[in-house]
Amino acid sequence: IPICGDPLHKEAAMLNELDAALSSEKRYHVSETIPDNDNKPVEPAMEPAYKILIADDHPLFREAISSVIATGFAGSEILETADLDSALEITRENDDLDLILLDLNMPGMHGLNGLITLRNEAPTIPVVIVSAEEDKQVVLQAITYGACGFITKSSPRAQMTDAIQQILNGNVYLPSDIIRTGKEKRKKEKRKK
Repeated sequence: IPICGDPLHKEAAMLNELDAALSSEKRYHVSETIPDNDNKPVEPAMEPAYKILIADDHPLFREAISSVIATGFAGSEILETADLDSALEITRENDDLDLILLDLNMPGMHGLNGLITLRNEAPTIPVVIVSAEEDKQVVLQAITYGACGFITKSSPRAQMTDAIQQILNGNVYLPSDIIRTGKEKRKKEKRKK
């Protein structure tokens, strides 16, 4: 099962970096016009907008994550659903999705089996588990089964925005306590040798 880092997402990440590097250079404002062959004003390029599916059975959480996306990724199109079957249907109908945020415990998921089903159905679309679950083994299993990240529902808004951005840039995101535990474990193993 392919996980993150496919060529399209890497290309998008490179374009985002190029855009950031050029942002300090002079850009044309909407009030300025640049005539083309027809002497029509040319609009400046819009920030990249994303198409993101939020699949969670709790309406209040869907609303909260929609707010995080609308604030952090202005202009993005947000699709919502409350169960795995409709998430699969939306995925089939929208092959241009940039990201799927998937609740681990919504109807139809059957634990990580739902993730495997979704990854098999749409192997090129990054899937992030968003869950109240904080068991390290579950987090690591989700990554093993093809998730590009794991965001806990207790994450602050800024951390959630950063995690989504990292994943949209083609990276894998893990909660910091998972990374910290991994580093501590390696240090202890080195001390034993």
